[in-house]
Amino acid sequence: MKTLFKIQIIFAALLLVTSNINAGELEDIIAKHIKAHGGIENWKNVESLTITGSFTGFSVSSEFTTIKKRPNLFKSEYRLGEFDITETYNGSTYWIIDPSLDIDFPRIMNSAEENVNLQKAEFCTPFFDYEKNGSKVEYQGEEVVEGVKVYKLQLTRKNGNNETWYLNAKTYLEFKMESVWADYASPLRQETFFDDFREVDKIILPFYIERSFSIRNRITEIEEVKINKTVDNYIFEMPLSKEISKIKNLEGNWSVIVEALTRRGMMRIDSTSSVINFSGNNLLQEKITYENYFKVNKLINWTYSSDSKNYRMSLYSDLTSKLYVLEGNFKNDTLVFDNKGIQFDTIDKNNKKYQQYSITNITDDSFLMEIASSQDKGETWRVREKLYYSRLK
Repeated sequence: MKTLFKIQIIFAALLLVTSNINAGELEDIIAKHIKAHGGIENWKNVESLTITGSFTGFSVSSEFTTIKKRPNLFKSEYRLGEFDITETYNGSTYWIIDPSLDIDFPRIMNSAEENVNLQKAEFCTPFFDYEKNGSKVEYQGEEVVEGVKVYKLQLTRKNGNNETWYLNAKTYLEFKMESVWADYASPLRQETFFDDFREVDKIILPFYIERSFSIRNRITEIEEVKINKTVDNYIFEMPLSKEISKIKNLEGNWSVIVEALTRRGMMRIDSTSSVINFSGNNLLQEKITYENYFKVNKLINWTYSSDSKNYRMSLYSDLTSKLYVLEGNFKNDTLVFDNKGIQFDTIDKNNKKYQQYSITNITDDSFLMEIASSQDKGETWRVREKLYYSRLK
C-alpha cells in the first residue's frame, strides 16, 4: 500500500509539473503570436478598421466592405450569388439582411449565425485579452499540417463553442482554424486558412482568408485597410423595414384629444395621453385609455406583411374583450385599415362588425386617427371617433 501511495504522489507531481510546463509554453506561444501581429501596444492604438477588397462565393467575385470599431461593433456588406448581404453587431444584437432566405428585411440572427459573426468581428484573433473575454485556451502540442509545423491551440469561447487554431511554429501567425460555421443559417463544421500577411500602420493582418465547409468555398482577399477612419455608430443599428419606416413618425409620447359622434355631431369628449413604441423591430405598439361613455383601454399593434403586401393592425379592447384584425395600405398620404377581407371561421358574416381606422395628416409632431364603422359590409363608412395626436415635448 505504501508503494502504491508513493506512485500516486509521484504521478500527481508529474502531472503538476507537466501542467505548469504546458501553461508556461501556452503563455509564451500566445505572447509571441500577439507580437507577430504587431504587438499589444500598437493594437491598443487601433480604434477602428475599415476593410475593403473582393469576396468570392459561388465562383463569383464582388466587392466587400467590413467595418470594425471598438469596443465590439461590426458591419460587413458583401454579395453572395445574386443577393446583397449585410451582417452587423451593434454591441448588443446580431442582425442580418439576407434575401437569399426569402427574408428581405432586417432580422435577428440565430445562434449559428451569431457565432459566425462573433468570429468575424474579431479585430484580429481571439487570443487578444481572451481571459478578459471569458474564453479559455488549451495547448495541445505540435503537429504538421499540410507540411507546415504548427502549434495546436483549443479555444473555448464564453458561449461554449470550441475552435481549434493552428499557429505557424516559425512565424507564430495563424495558419488554420476549425470551428462551427453557418450555411443558410444552419450550423456545420468549417476550416479556414490564412495567408498573405501584411503590415498596415505597424499591425499585421492576413490579406487572404479561405473558408471551406460542406461543398462551399469562400475566399476573402483584402485590398485596403484604413486605420482609425471616423465611423458613426448609427451604421451599426438595426434598421426598420422600408414599409415600417413610413410609419416611424407614429412612435413617441403623445397628448390626445378625443372627439366622438353624438346627437349634436362630433364633440370633444375626453383628453388623454398615449405611448407608441417599438415592441419588436418592425412592430409598433400603442397603449391608450380614454372615455367614450364607457372607459376604453386599447392595445394596438401595427406591422407589415411581406406576403400580402399589406399593413396589418391588431386591436384589443378590454371593454369588449375582443381582438380585431384589420389590414390596409396607403391611399395617397393616408394609411387606411379595415376588416372587410378578414374572416374568422367562428364569425357569422351577417353579424360581423365592420371597422375602419384611418391615419392621416402624419407629420413629425402630429397625426389624426379616424375610427369609422359600416352598416353595409364596407360599402360606405361613417366616422364615429376622431383622435388628434400631438407630440409631447
